[in-house]
Amino acid sequence: PAPPGPVPTFVAQEPKPVEMPVALDEGGAITVGAGGRSFEVATRMSLPGGEWWQPPAAEGGAELAAGDDATREWAAGAWRVERMVSVRDDHVAVADTLTNTSDALAGAIVEHFAPIAEQPSEVRIAGQPMTPTSVKARNAYHPSVYAHWPDCGLALLAEDDTMRAHNLTFREPDRFGISDDHLGLQGGDSVTLEWSIYPTPGGDYWDFVNATRSNWGVNFTIPGPFVFGSGVNSGWDPEQYAEWMHERDLKIICGGIPQYPDGRYAHGTGMLFAPEWVARERDWITKMREAAPETVPVCYFHAQCCTEPGGEEKYADSALLDAEGHHVGYPYRYRLPLY
Repeated sequence: PAPPGPVPTFVAQEPKPVEMPVALDEGGAITVGAGGRSFEVATRMSLPGGEWWQPPAAEGGAELAAGDDATREWAAGAWRVERMVSVRDDHVAVADTLTNTSDALAGAIVEHFAPIAEQPSEVRIAGQPMTPTSVKARNAYHPSVYAHWPDCGLALLAEDDTMRAHNLTFREPDRFGISDDHLGLQGGDSVTLEWSIYPTPGGDYWDFVNATRSNWGVNFTIPGPFVFGSGVNSGWDPEQYAEWMHERDLKIICGGIPQYPDGRYAHGTGMLFAPEWVARERDWITKMREAAPETVPVCYFHAQCCTEPGGEEKYADSALLDAEGHHVGYPYRYRLPLY
């Protein structure tokens, strides 16, 4: 039965300043204090030949207060890094502009990490509690790692679109961090990767979550509910489609996966070669919008998968390749090429 009385409402805390001593050394390393602890967040980049380059440690560093900005520059092989560090009320924002100074296409792995001197009581990757072992994860929706001790916590968070899309978050026995391991630039090109450091002195994981959600401006109502339209039959009258949505109190409905007449998936531009499926989708969407104009129909479209006939030759320049140069496909019972 429905619960009696008013439904409880949960509201995120308002942003609040965090006491966090911050220092930036000449090598670009950032030291952040929280709860009496001190964390040095360093950066390293991969070089050709399987080597790593990390700016040498520097004694001391310039102390920064809330509202302060500071810059550092360094070179790593053919790469030039220009770092802008901005101290905000509740976190440290970092913007690294990387430039490939060579004439050729180059790739690099970029890691930002903090050491683990004392094992934390909890580590969360993308919000999920992790066991005290080496763990790696990719999650562009929640590109973060958070470590907690009894007196404080520290989070590293990817911010810009590129770093979020490429994000690899990790926890190892002696360190935790975030990285971009898919970065590639043509000679002379630049990209700015943005990331943040969130300390939680005396607080916990949810202080980090509340601060991030406020800063990202994501505390808003999501319209819905949403449903995949797999339960919608073709050939109904308009009123039947409206009733199906209304009796479930639904707002947004997504059509099914495009299919060819033989039942195989018509992903990506393959949809254009499945006119029978398109006609069926058009029929029920038109009827539903006629009888229930407040509903929102959306189309299922896989932007990285394509089963267009002859697509592997047509789109060969966009194929997703594995480490051996083979065109990658979905692990499915038949070929679903990825791009």
